[in-house]
Amino acid sequence: MEGDGIVGLRKSDYLFLIIGTNPFPNLISALTRVKVDGKICCLYTKESCNSSNTEKIYNNLNNIIKAKYEDKIEIEPMKIDKNNEKETKKKMDDKLRDILLSLPKNSRIELNFTGGTKVMASSAYYSFKQKAMECSGDFTYLLSYIDSEKERIFYEIIENKVVKNCEENLNKMECYTNLGVSDIISSHGFFIGNNYNIEPYDAELGERIFNTFVDVDKERYLKNIKFLEYCFVNLGKIKDKVKSKPENKRDELIKPRVEKLGNEIFEGEFNPFHNVNCFKDLAVRDDDVTYNLINSLCGNWFEDYIFNIILNLKEEGLIIDALNSVKKDEKGEFEVDIVALKKYKIFSISITSQENEDEAILKLFEVKERAKQLGGDESGICFISLCENSKSIERKFMNIWDKESPKNTLIIGVDRFKDIKERLRTWITGGETANYDK
Repeated sequence: MEGDGIVGLRKSDYLFLIIGTNPFPNLISALTRVKVDGKICCLYTKESCNSSNTEKIYNNLNNIIKAKYEDKIEIEPMKIDKNNEKETKKKMDDKLRDILLSLPKNSRIELNFTGGTKVMASSAYYSFKQKAMECSGDFTYLLSYIDSEKERIFYEIIENKVVKNCEENLNKMECYTNLGVSDIISSHGFFIGNNYNIEPYDAELGERIFNTFVDVDKERYLKNIKFLEYCFVNLGKIKDKVKSKPENKRDELIKPRVEKLGNEIFEGEFNPFHNVNCFKDLAVRDDDVTYNLINSLCGNWFEDYIFNIILNLKEEGLIIDALNSVKKDEKGEFEVDIVALKKYKIFSISITSQENEDEAILKLFEVKERAKQLGGDESGICFISLCENSKSIERKFMNIWDKESPKNTLIIGVDRFKDIKERLRTWITGGETANYDK
């Protein structure tokens, strides 16, 4: 049953959240399901050798939520043992009793059980619902669940001991403030500082190289790979020699070394470009051979072009935020090529100029785990490589995961480069996923 847009989506005075190892659904709930002057109670697990300790996740969420609300909202912790259902029920009963005594009549009390383990969620759900059915009709009780894959919120509304089941499109939910990719990453405890890009260095160069692979035959494909390998190996050596030098000296040092390589590559059969006779001819952005240009030719061109497409989709309103080349700090363990946020769903994109399937697929497994960590099982996963055969990658990926087609997954090899923007658009809007041969 569709919600009426008022009873269901109206924000609550008091919100219970169940904290799990994935903080994303709780962050969404905290910013959409409670009034500015309301209260939030977070249930998290005790530290023990037999269960995951979610206290750190709670602390991260606490800091982000308070900052977003500018300390206008009160957050209360409730530490529980996820394996002790009786204790959870007692704590929920005690808290609900206190709430009913403190809140004015006609207040709304809500439990969002999207986060946490199934044991925690079910225990809290039944305790909350039982109490709601026992109480008088002075309050409205809600049990809500966010399904980011279906882009729906499902809830039970309990008034006067009568249960009404409703659902709404997530887009109808109003977020208190802007939510960005960096917030999602921070909620996991990863400090990324300024270690990311908000715009590509040279998307035009990236597109130019990318287009040399669109609709090419085997011979041209192999020559393009040779060209990129030459750049990666030879320019990479030059780049590494000046990398430690002061930034204002790098371009001066790199230019004469690069010019010596020009004739060898651009006069040979591997040159994929017409009317390009030297590296400077590729330097559209800076009009000169620079460290950044060489860095692009060594592999960054690929990320630049794909990131530019994602930013175009952001301008069209398909996503609300995107970051590129997100890197860990010195102590953390986080790195992903592109992360995008579609209001209530996370998309992670891995890009590699590797053409060897067995080596390339390692990055696919990596982005799968990173995407799940960031946004749960419903996260979108995209893998883009210079491998020739997309279906071959899909089959290898499928076999690893028990011959089941992973959800929300898009795999793009060179044979799918044509109309790549439309493929990415369809994937983000919920259409295209991996098409596996059985």
